[in-house]
Formats: sequence, structure tokens, C-alpha cells
Amino acid sequence: MLNVLKLGHAEFEVKDVDRMAEFYSSVIGLTETGRDGQTVYLSTSVDHHSIVLRGGASTPRLSKLAFQVGPAGERELIEHFEGNGFEAEVRTGSQPSINKVVRTQNPDGVAIELYSEFEPSTHRYSMRGVNPLKLSHVASLTPDVNRIVKYYREVMGFRFSDSMDDFFYFLRCGADHHTINLLSGDYAAVQHFAFELADVSHISRACDALAREKIELLWGPLRHGCGHNMAIYHFDPEGLIIEHCAELDRMSNEGLGYFDPRPYHEDNPQYPKAWNPRAAIAVWGRFPPPELFNTGVSTAARGMTHGD
Repeated sequence: MLNVLKLGHAEFEVKDVDRMAEFYSSVIGLTETGRDGQTVYLSTSVDHHSIVLRGGASTPRLSKLAFQVGPAGERELIEHFEGNGFEAEVRTGSQPSINKVVRTQNPDGVAIELYSEFEPSTHRYSMRGVNPLKLSHVASLTPDVNRIVKYYREVMGFRFSDSMDDFFYFLRCGADHHTINLLSGDYAAVQHFAFELADVSHISRACDALAREKIELLWGPLRHGCGHNMAIYHFDPEGLIIEHCAELDRMSNEGLGYFDPRPYHEDNPQYPKAWNPRAAIAVWGRFPPPELFNTGVSTAARGMTHGD
């Protein structure tokens, strides 16, 4: 079984890389750490890149997810994937600060890269814009949610945190409640991705930072049920949905099997479970707008109402 430690970075193919890089630098507050032609690397702090933007696409899309793993030989990793029916290869020198990766694909065609060694960045937090702590998680639509959940659990070694019935899953690789969300949809696509903020006060600061740039909130502020995090959502310039979150549940001790206690938890202790969708989406705060579910989400998600 793989020992995935954290989500390292996400890569997106975009239409206008200069416009997107300016947005993520000045509004979100990432630091540009490198540029190679139509490829721009942006970071929160520790990692050389948290987000990679590759220009020239006709439609923006998630093209890669990279994860840091515990010490493991490349041959061992390749044999692990090949033993589970997935091709894999070693790539060297493909990006700054990470010399060697093992690259494969998940069942929906998104590249997966694993690495164990990297050179930490030397820059501090930018203190600009939203100024997130780190890339928190990525949510994806998938036409076969059971297949992709099985991949992340059995091949990648992720653990079940919560679900909404049988169409929306929350999986973790570390202590954070979720690193990957998987949502049943009509086709494969990124649904949203999230940055973690320092605390709840930074949610309000983020709202002010976005308001100064005339960026409207798509959803929030609210507190979710699954994960219990505070959250706000908005679009980036090319229509990708960004979430900013704080107070995400954590399971500090896997042996105990429940999330660290919090006063707003419904259960005592709070174990992973299948939730009623309405309770899972919001402990408080309004129900999500239709724009959040306009990219091929399954009828199960589209059909949810306030009374569910």
C-alpha cells in the first residue's frame, strides 16, 4: 500500500496563462516561483509550486495531481501500479525542485505524479490578497464514482472520511478530513479546488480581498457538515471554482478512528459516515446555487432541494 503524505500540487491547462498567473498572484496571493514559456509555477510557501498553469488550452481543465509519498524506490512504485493494472514510468528533471517522479494516470485520465524528495522553497507567504496557507483539496466529477473511489482507496491508499449517500465521497491521505472529493457526474472534470486559510478570521479577510477586486462570492460564507469547515466559493477568470476553507476536521489519531472533537460536531465522537445530503452540505448557510452544479453533475446532486 502506498504511503501518500500530502497533496503537493495541481496542474491546470488554461487559455490565457498570463491573465491567470496575474490573478493567482495578485488576488489569491500566491508567489510566482518560475516560468518556462507557457508554463507558470505558483506557490503558497513551502513547496516550489502549489499550482501549475499551462497555457494554450481551448478549455481549462485539471491535467495533473502530484502527491508527496513516504520514502519508496521508483521500481517499487512502478510495480505497485503495474500490479494494479496501471502503466507507470519514471520522469527526471520534468519540473523545478522535484528531480524525480513516478507518473501514471487515474481511471479518468488525469495524470498522477508521486515524489518523495523535493527542494523546499525559500520565499515566505506573500501577505497579498487572500494569502492561503496551502492547497487543501481537489474535487472532481467522474462518470463512474465507484470505480474512481476504488482507485483512490485500493491503489493510492486513501481513507474514507465521509460521503453524501452514494454519489459524493470525501477521502483523506493525511490528518485533514479530505484531500480528494469525488462527485458522480456525466463526464470527468474538475468541480472545484480549495485553499486552506489560517483561521476563521481569514475567511472574512478573504471576502474583503475579493470584494476589493469586484469578485462576487458564488457561495458562502457557510459551515459544511462533511468536514465541518467554514467555506466561501468564487470563480477564477476562466470559470474554475475556487473554495477557501478553514477549520477542516482532522483525524490526528487514526487508531482512534474518529475526528478530533469540536463543539459544533453533530456526533460525539464524530466517526466517518454516510450523510444525508442536505445535512452534509451546510450546518448553516444557504443552499448552493445552480452555478455550482452546471458542469455535468449527476441528477442525484442536481435534484437536491432545501427540503432534502
